[in-house]
Amino acid sequence: MSSEDSYEEGYFLNGRWVKGKLSDAAGSDSARGGVDFGARIAAVRADVSRVLGDVLTLGKDILETEDGRQHIESQMKKVGDDISVTLSNLGNEAAKSFEDALEKIKR
Repeated sequence: MSSEDSYEEGYFLNGRWVKGKLSDAAGSDSARGGVDFGARIAAVRADVSRVLGDVLTLGKDILETEDGRQHIESQMKKVGDDISVTLSNLGNEAAKSFEDALEKIKR
């Protein structure tokens, strides 16, 4: 089934998908032009400001607290372990491929 087969005609209204044509919403605020974009912009601006504040606080806490530094250290250790395992596996696979190639040459 292609994505075109599952397409349902509709539009977004207040962050939700509404099935049907926009003209079907004759009684809605947006159809009457009653959307207060200034209020929506102010609300989004406040949300973005809050999220940016949260991100900055998180960064400060991670970098300036012992728990945060331990978290970074444990994550870096996991990454290092994963890299080590991957390199080991690559080395083993390369050695096996080399041995297989030598066997084919000897035959």
